[in-house]
Amino acid sequence: MALAGLLTAPRLGVRNEVCYRYRRSRDGSYMAEISDRHFDIFTSYETIYAFASEQSASITATVRAALFVHTMRHYVFALVKVPRSRRRDFFSRMTRDFRRWRPAEFAFLPGPRGVELRLVGRGAYRTYFALYPLNRLRVELSRRLR
Repeated sequence: MALAGLLTAPRLGVRNEVCYRYRRSRDGSYMAEISDRHFDIFTSYETIYAFASEQSASITATVRAALFVHTMRHYVFALVKVPRSRRRDFFSRMTRDFRRWRPAEFAFLPGPRGVELRLVGRGAYRTYFALYPLNRLRVELSRRLR
């Protein structure tokens, strides 16, 4: 299991090039569609966190924090791919997992990403989506200014 190796490795090497890139726009990619299939993400992360719990002695605090941030960012990405009528339920599950899996040593990221995670942690669904258009504008402007 590749995940086991990544979570428990004493060190990792990196390459300064892209070796794998998931293309959301390819035919058949459910990441490009609005669908309830995005709820499957919760089952996948349950498996990952169960494994991490079993291996807790060999997983560093830094890795736990990185896994948590990755999980929450993945959830945030998937949230807008869920049908509008199901988003509140998806957000509630994000909040549940945030509260369950937030490592004690976790520090919020600065700026908008930190605000986003704070809102998830508080279960502030209405505020999150009230601010969503501003965040999309911020992201778009930063892309254009690169």
